[in-house]
Amino acid sequence: MKKHIDSHFAIRLAKILKIAIVFVACKQFCLAQNTTLFNCPENDYTFTGEAVPTLCEAYPNFLCEIEIGVGSDYPNASSFSASSLSGYICIIGDFEVDKNFSFGDAVIKINPGVTISISGSPNGYDSGSSLLISNSKLFACNGLWKEIKLGFLSALQTRDCQIEDAETAISAKVFCALSIEETIFNRNRVGVYLESQFPFFSILPSSPIVWSFRNNHFT
Repeated sequence: MKKHIDSHFAIRLAKILKIAIVFVACKQFCLAQNTTLFNCPENDYTFTGEAVPTLCEAYPNFLCEIEIGVGSDYPNASSFSASSLSGYICIIGDFEVDKNFSFGDAVIKINPGVTISISGSPNGYDSGSSLLISNSKLFACNGLWKEIKLGFLSALQTRDCQIEDAETAISAKVFCALSIEETIFNRNRVGVYLESQFPFFSILPSSPIVWSFRNNHFT
């Protein structure tokens, strides 16, 4: 019985010592934060030059030539007989790219919270939809739009674009293909988000593939 009691006592003592060590270490670290090593100098910093105008500022009197997305007459790409769209576009609600589609020579104003989703494979082995964005500008005013989200086996290509004011400009969390070239990511919380999955019980690939990534800028 004594041996059993001593083992429990040893375990409790070890826990107490561990807590004490952590407390002392934390206390020393907190005290160290008050030293000059941890204190930033209180200086007045002056920024020189002129800030580059945001797209919202560059297009103050933006007039939509067409409204697309949920809440309009064109909630998805299949709403159009054509496979491309250009000009001055407003995306007022979530927009689904459910066929191969492109935005070219377009200025696109997006409402806050809106997602552009590229539909994935309809059956798990045929390719999903693709979206090409070329020589275009995407932005929002008075808030952030959400993301361009890729589905399984879908594809996205950006070329000579500026993408601004997104929570996550491009989000890829499944097996899909991306080509990102000559693209400026400005004032986004996240520019490009790629997530690799490692399923234990699946033989299907599950990570995004970047075929091309060149001459891009994040500001």
